[in-house]
Amino acid sequence: MSRFSLLLLIALNLCGFSFAKSVAVLETAADSTVKNLVSFNERQYLTNVLREKAIKVFHADRGWIIMTRENINVLLPAGKSIEDCEGSCLAETGRNISADYVAQAKIAKFGSGFSISAELYSTRNSKFVANFTAFSTTVDGLVSEIEEKAPGFFNKVLDESYENASGIGDLRSENDFKAEYNKLFVVRVVTRPAGAKLKLDGYAHPKCKQTPCQIQVEPGNHLFGVARDENDLVEIEERVYTNEQIIVIDLKSNTGKLVVNPRLLKNVGSVDDLDIEIDGHYVRSGEYTLYAGKHNLMISHPCYEKVSYDLNIEKGKVEFYEKELDVQKGKLYLTADNNEGPQSLAVFVDGAFVGNTPFKSVLPICSKVAVGDALHQDTIPVKIVPNASVNYNYFVEKSLLLAMEKTDSLLEARDKKSIGESVRSFAGHKIKTRKLALEISTAILLSGAVLALAMDSRASDLQERKTYSNDDNRKRLNKLETAQSVRKIGIGVAIAGAVGLVLNIAF
Repeated sequence: MSRFSLLLLIALNLCGFSFAKSVAVLETAADSTVKNLVSFNERQYLTNVLREKAIKVFHADRGWIIMTRENINVLLPAGKSIEDCEGSCLAETGRNISADYVAQAKIAKFGSGFSISAELYSTRNSKFVANFTAFSTTVDGLVSEIEEKAPGFFNKVLDESYENASGIGDLRSENDFKAEYNKLFVVRVVTRPAGAKLKLDGYAHPKCKQTPCQIQVEPGNHLFGVARDENDLVEIEERVYTNEQIIVIDLKSNTGKLVVNPRLLKNVGSVDDLDIEIDGHYVRSGEYTLYAGKHNLMISHPCYEKVSYDLNIEKGKVEFYEKELDVQKGKLYLTADNNEGPQSLAVFVDGAFVGNTPFKSVLPICSKVAVGDALHQDTIPVKIVPNASVNYNYFVEKSLLLAMEKTDSLLEARDKKSIGESVRSFAGHKIKTRKLALEISTAILLSGAVLALAMDSRASDLQERKTYSNDDNRKRLNKLETAQSVRKIGIGVAIAGAVGLVLNIAF
């Protein structure tokens, strides 16, 4: 088809639809960093996916024209390249091909994957209308990202069209409604919760930017769609048949939660060095509310293996990432010597004794390695390399050996002093124990003797006492018997005390 014929066709379309508008989706561009990684055919395929989504949003029966790849190539000026065209340049390109709106996506390298960004401009005034960005570890993954984000991206054009259009005002009474619009009904749209935007038959309604609201609708079946920023688009089909009809729509939550709390090994690294990213945004450990769908979680730490985790957040559910990070490790072979030859020194890792030189082990790369003794340690300035072996020979300074010898002398003296103090303590304890036993035995002996003498004196007194009645005589005999019994007990106690005293003196 010639350039003139194509222009004529567009003109005829515009005549047939006084409100017809055209949208051009230009070929997906590639940043210089990915031109060798993403082929031309792959970029064309991504363009086709983006154009298909535009066709589904801009219905032909509503007066929209989606320009094909052939249309665009025919109308594009000879020698014109849009690879490096951005911003107002895109709008100018759109005007050159007689498009009302122009959109283009661009791929770039980002981290370990690919990013795609799309922009949409109005050619009438070079106004920036909409954009979206997405990330995927593979080129294939960009397809699903476009499919998810493109509908909302192109709907911004419909929103703008309605905002710029001069719509009819809301009619509040049925009489006013009948007077001017015999084929319209006043309908009230209510959502639970409130505060949603309305789309009627796929188009943003200019008179209902927040529910509840009242609009005028032709009788018959209509598709009512409502959505809030944090909710799904909910669409229901309702038949409008009367004035003051109420349409009630329940919104569905479109969010879930992610709890991020990675765990570190004890004594390996600090939580302050943790870098956590959700979809490229730095966050801290905690709970986050995310839109339902695919998300990327990245965790890095100087001492641990890097984590790149693709997860799917489901509506109303909570995902947890509380795994213990995998520490990065390397092999260390440590030897020690001085002018006199190889030396055997105690090796400490993070303050704990682990062996003597020569020392060979697999250690976390952030380990602090030192040699010496319990009081004097010299840190080894060795860098352990992840998944590699490092050989390090430590030259023992004379000052460290002298310090270690002093430590040995101090420990030896302390041990001797400790033994002497233990012997003296035991001897002193034995003397104190023997003295106490003698004092107890003497006290028992004296107590028994005093009790026996006292009861003997009382018994003699009762024997000599005269009585004048049988009753008094009976009482006197009972007391005499008690005194004699207690005297025997006193004698027994005195004997026990004497035995104890003799044994303590003998041993």
